Amino acid sequence: MSPHAVCVAFSSRTALIILFVAPWVVTAGPSLNQIYSTNDRAALLCIKSHLFKPNNLTRGLATWSNSSQNFCRWHGVSCSRRHANAPRVVVALDLEGEGLVGQIPPCISNLTNVARIHLPLNQLVGPMPPELGRLGKLKYINLSSNSLSGVIPAELASCSGLRIISLRNNSLDGGIPAAFFNCSSIQVIDLLMNSLYGPIPSSLGNLSSLVSLFAAGNHLTGDIPDSLARLSNMQILDLSYNNLSGTVPSAIYNLSALTYLGLGNNGFVGRLPSTMGNTLPKIEKIIMSVNKLNGEIPRSLANATNLIHIFLAQNSFSGVIPSLGTLLNLQKVVLFENRQLEAGDWTFLSSLTNCTQLSFLVLDGNNIQGNFPSSVSNLSINLEYLVLGSNHITGTIPSGIVNLISLSILYLDNNMLTGPIPDSIGKLRNMFALNLSKNKFYGNIPPSLVSLLFLFLFLFLKKGTRKDSRFLLESSTEFRILSYNDLSKATDKFSSENLIGSGQFSLVYKGSLYDQEQGQMIAVKVFKLSQPSASKSFFAECRALRNIRHRNLVKVITACSTYDPLGNEFKALVLEYMPNGSLAERLHTKSAIYGYLSLGARISIAVDVASVLEYLHIWSVPPMVHCDLKPSNILFDDDNLLRVGDFGLARFLHDFSASGWYQNSTSMIGPKGSVGYIPPEYGLGSRMSTEGDIYSYGIVLLEMLTGKHPTDELFDDGFTLHKYVEKALPEIGEILDPDLSKEIGGDHSHSCIESYKQHNKTEVQKCILQLLNLGLQCSEEAPKDRPNIQDVYSEVVAVKEHFLSCSAKET
Repeated sequence: MSPHAVCVAFSSRTALIILFVAPWVVTAGPSLNQIYSTNDRAALLCIKSHLFKPNNLTRGLATWSNSSQNFCRWHGVSCSRRHANAPRVVVALDLEGEGLVGQIPPCISNLTNVARIHLPLNQLVGPMPPELGRLGKLKYINLSSNSLSGVIPAELASCSGLRIISLRNNSLDGGIPAAFFNCSSIQVIDLLMNSLYGPIPSSLGNLSSLVSLFAAGNHLTGDIPDSLARLSNMQILDLSYNNLSGTVPSAIYNLSALTYLGLGNNGFVGRLPSTMGNTLPKIEKIIMSVNKLNGEIPRSLANATNLIHIFLAQNSFSGVIPSLGTLLNLQKVVLFENRQLEAGDWTFLSSLTNCTQLSFLVLDGNNIQGNFPSSVSNLSINLEYLVLGSNHITGTIPSGIVNLISLSILYLDNNMLTGPIPDSIGKLRNMFALNLSKNKFYGNIPPSLVSLLFLFLFLFLKKGTRKDSRFLLESSTEFRILSYNDLSKATDKFSSENLIGSGQFSLVYKGSLYDQEQGQMIAVKVFKLSQPSASKSFFAECRALRNIRHRNLVKVITACSTYDPLGNEFKALVLEYMPNGSLAERLHTKSAIYGYLSLGARISIAVDVASVLEYLHIWSVPPMVHCDLKPSNILFDDDNLLRVGDFGLARFLHDFSASGWYQNSTSMIGPKGSVGYIPPEYGLGSRMSTEGDIYSYGIVLLEMLTGKHPTDELFDDGFTLHKYVEKALPEIGEILDPDLSKEIGGDHSHSCIESYKQHNKTEVQKCILQLLNLGLQCSEEAPKDRPNIQDVYSEVVAVKEHFLSCSAKET
């Protein structure tokens, strides 16, 4: 063999060996070959084999296919490469809120280049695998809001580049591993709301890069170690809701970078340093309620000009409440139940008139005396909570309180107020709860209060005050007063296992109120107040639910507008729990849990939803539009009775009141609602209208009959569900939901009607055709071409009656 031949043979053999052992695969790309790591692909498929989604309610890991080599296009996977000719490798996993169930497998450590693991808001269980410590390039890991248990693996300390770790809202126990604090690069540690116990390791002070430590809501004990004083970069320190005790090290108050100091709900004793406001120049939130602190509230807090929250409730502070008028960003002052706090000459209240962002002023259960000053009328128009109950306030309620137009909670109970109740209170249209009980008011209850519907009203008046006792109002007993702690207990601390729904502005949890013998099942809709307009959505829903009563609407049990143990604003609605799922689930999951949705059931649903819209548009006072009608908001109760829910986008009609009270309710511009169900005119800036609801109803009707979601991949480039149906009619065979086709043909095993005679089969098809045509009319592009709700309701009722007559003939 010639040298050339030997060389060629060697090269070919070498190439063959390289292709056999190389840890990547080559696939054809748009313009050049792409190389993918086979190790990473195998690791992803291993992860998929350990995680699943119950009932396949969403896509989840469906794109993670054995047949696909290009894992970089898989859902939640991000790739990169080290240099031009290197294989593409996984650098990030992002699978937030995917409903994933199962344990995190050790094979996740085979993603050796991964820098980011983001898996919050799932239903992951079991321990964190110690193998995570092998991920040498890991910089970020977020496993929050799952159901993980066991200890935090000390092996994580081996991740030398780890900067952020979030494990909040799990069931992790054991102590905080001391080795954990040897990661010199770590900046954020979030262990909030777990079951960790034992002391805070003194080695915490070694983390010179640490910026944020969240360890609230655990069972930590002992003192705060003095070593924390070395953390000069610390901005957030949150140790609330533990069993810590002793005095707070004075050096903590010298951490000049601190913006958040959360030490509430522990057993700390001692006094706050008088210079606290000077030594914490950047502080924004002080959360130290529910301890055993005493002495005066430092006047120097007025120098901490970034302060927005001051929570010092349920301690033993005394003396006069300091003036805080220099804190122009101040939003919340919560000082209730200190018993010995005084108002002095009420200068503190007058000074607060400079704080234009003030929304909470909660001072009940103190020793505040003197006449109720008129300066209360000059407080911020953003004030929502004014709570002054259980003090010794005298005089009358200033009529200028009407200036506080955002006021939703007003508690003046258990004082010595006198005089008539100002009629102006009834003009506070955002009022949610009013407690004036146990005072010395006289005169009649103002008629204006009658207009404050959905109001928790406490006006229990003293006996012998003229004829007022016959106005005793007990309507508040129809609604339950539930606290944050009540709802946290009912939902197992808002566990991810109880998460049953998620939207743009809210999360919905199922729960149980255990104070009843059997436990009442509830749905708790928690608003994401960090989202823009979420607070408006809460109040919109409260207003919408104030006085609407219809058998097909989800019933509201109560509402909760307060703050959580960490001082964050908290708003939630407590609703009836709907155990039998939604129309979306019944249409698209084909789950045996809910059974087959027969044609008769679909027609009845069409009638019930039309009945709700007719009530809202015509008969409710004030009339309103829902603005977010879709199958996932159409629910079923214990008896399979349909209930329409989610009034977070509901708006009152603009022409309701000549006074203009509702005039601006429909002024929101832009496409508000859910993609696929939003009428086209909303995208062009039109006001919300009854015609918009009709459009959504038409799409729901077409979806029920075709089984096609309006955002199905079939519909693109201007081809819509409306056009899909319109193109097929009058033939319905090709577009009808296959289950309905089987039922009409008598082939469906769960059919309500086992077989149809040819005549009745034709009549039933006519019913379907009539409903499809109605759906098309309702979903016309131009609002003027859509029917009104009364005509829609009349037609679907006629279809139902005709269908039932056909069924009766058959039986």
